[in-house]
Amino acid sequence: MRVTSNGNIGVGTPTPSSSAILDLTSNNKGFLPPRLTTAQRDAINPKPAGLVVYNTTNNCLEFWNSATWVSTCGGTAPGTITTLNCSGASNTGTLTSGAAASGVTSSIPYTGGNGGSYGGQAVSSTGVTGLTATLSPGNFGTGSGSVTYTITGTPSG
Repeated sequence: MRVTSNGNIGVGTPTPSSSAILDLTSNNKGFLPPRLTTAQRDAINPKPAGLVVYNTTNNCLEFWNSATWVSTCGGTAPGTITTLNCSGASNTGTLTSGAAASGVTSSIPYTGGNGGSYGGQAVSSTGVTGLTATLSPGNFGTGSGSVTYTITGTPSG
């Protein structure tokens, strides 16, 4: 290991790059970042922009971009939440039997969001048939937030 007078550190090289604070050089070894589960990663506080970890839950290298975890496996890191408060849902619009739904939504609050992404979802109604609740893909906020389903179709009753 070599530390230069201007603070550059070289491992495996006697002349670390002057544009790098840390220069790792090897012909037969790699760089191994900290390995954490998603829960361990999410417990890091504060998270400075540029923080890098290897997520052992989803087997992907991830970095914090000051707003969300970004995965090298494509897109942002998988989203997680702690609690979904279905009884706290707020609904807009009115559903009338036999009439097509228009402008009808249901917003469901959550807590413990990690800022990661979630996929879309479509759920068909049961009991009163003919409706579909659709959640578009997006990202959870960090902490508290809500997901909004758009209700389409014509209710049977």
